[in-house]
Amino acid sequence: MSGILRHMNLFAVKRPFVFSSLATGFTMSLGDNLTQWIEIQTGQCEEYSLRRNLRFSATGLFYIGPSLRLWYGFLDKSIRPGYRKSVKMLCFDQILFAPVFLISVLALTKLSLGKDIESIKKSFVKDYRDMLVGNLSVWPLVQFINFTYVPLQFRVLFGNTIAIFWNAYVSRIGSRKCQTELQGNSVIV
Repeated sequence: MSGILRHMNLFAVKRPFVFSSLATGFTMSLGDNLTQWIEIQTGQCEEYSLRRNLRFSATGLFYIGPSLRLWYGFLDKSIRPGYRKSVKMLCFDQILFAPVFLISVLALTKLSLGKDIESIKKSFVKDYRDMLVGNLSVWPLVQFINFTYVPLQFRVLFGNTIAIFWNAYVSRIGSRKCQTELQGNSVIV
């Protein structure tokens, strides 16, 4: 096991953006798989959508992973070391970065799940508010731990581990209008 961790650490240090991108794409796939499984089990959707999962994962792989790694690197270099560094990083993260980043994540998630611009505009205010409230209830504590105890090369991975369930939540918000025919009735969630 220590050999695997040593190689993972080496890869994370040598190729931080690739490592963060792969980790994010993978955990977003897991989160969407969890959501789709719940939707199928509860009768909200009839079948698994590989296309939806691949699109959701691609959002993490090509946008969210690299963006988070860039942001964490910026914070790490910009804020001087000291007793309050983690608190300062948390404040910058939750006050400046998260609200803006959530807008792009919500829009890209909905686009990746096949939503058109008009339907995104219609539900955007409610969905954004829900994501922002969800973000503030989960991420401040996670990010404080992340900024305080986790080395830079593993911050995206640490966040992604927690984010498996967050990604299920984001996938759920992004696919709220999952429609399926059940017993002749249209079900809209």
